[in-house]
Amino acid sequence: HAPCLCAQLDPYMDETFVLNAFASQGESVVTVKIIRNKHTGGPAGYCFVEFSDQSSAERCLHRLNGKALPGSNPQRRFKLNYATHNKQPDGRPEFSIFVGDLSAEVENHHLYNFFLQKYPSCMSGKVITDLSGISRGYGFVRFGEETEQRRALVEMQGASGLGNRPIKLSLATPKRRFLASINDGAGEYGQSQGYSYGQYYQPPNYYTQWGYDQYTGSYSYSMPQYGY
Repeated sequence: HAPCLCAQLDPYMDETFVLNAFASQGESVVTVKIIRNKHTGGPAGYCFVEFSDQSSAERCLHRLNGKALPGSNPQRRFKLNYATHNKQPDGRPEFSIFVGDLSAEVENHHLYNFFLQKYPSCMSGKVITDLSGISRGYGFVRFGEETEQRRALVEMQGASGLGNRPIKLSLATPKRRFLASINDGAGEYGQSQGYSYGQYYQPPNYYTQWGYDQYTGSYSYSMPQYGY
């Protein structure tokens, strides 16, 4: 069996509520375990959801994350993660790219599957949304192989077929990695490796309007579910 963490639950959301929420989305869950506060005995705001196999767990992570949680009032959204401290189960290293110009209908599983069909090491796709769940028009894709990350940057630049407009790509380096690279004198993608963004067309302020700096490879917001 494969467990996942389901977070940001309200006190009234018990095991039956969570089971029904997944069932309404066509997903079968083996068990749900609501975690309780050891001091008060009340719900701690999260639970563990167990699936029959790893592929079912991964499908739910990519398909349901960020979607409205059925029956919630006020409305909540599925907030799912691997039950392994924000890491993929096998602990592989991860390499990310920034994907811009996403049309409004693109969701996590669309982004993930679009890259997975060509790059087998693709691990996840995350479309960034506002507090109401509306897409901000950009996201991130993570790979287990750096060679596939680099290939995707070149081969998928301007690609069509994901939503209704071509996508724009850039290298995504977590801020902590970029800051560490400054201290080292040469970044993971610094001048020592000769990597250049010059080959990509990027309109002025195209990425910085979202808090992303394409020249440093850093971004100012946080995505704790992806370790950023």
